[in-house]
Amino acid sequence: MAVVPKHDKQGKGYDPKDDLTLDQIHRFTRVANKAQHEKDEHDALNEHITATEEALEESIEIKEEEFVHKQIEQAKLHKKKRRSKKYAYASLAVSLVILSMAIMALFS
Repeated sequence: MAVVPKHDKQGKGYDPKDDLTLDQIHRFTRVANKAQHEKDEHDALNEHITATEEALEESIEIKEEEFVHKQIEQAKLHKKKRRSKKYAYASLAVSLVILSMAIMALFS
């Protein structure tokens, strides 16, 4: 392996003044600040949407539970009219399908 002397000459180096003019720096700063502002607004809107969706999902779950409970109570009240347990489960299933369709229409 050959031994070579160290490089004594230093390179020109980086000079930030040669990179951008003052006007270019000002324009870049304005554009960057505007982009950051729009990103912050977008993030805030996404947070609001997420919170709203979570609250809506929670509300829907509560409504579904209330609906199922109401259907069960109605089935108990009309026990004499029912011919069998199968009829009660079928009517509950139909009611849940109708409720699911209404929820899907709400999110569409």
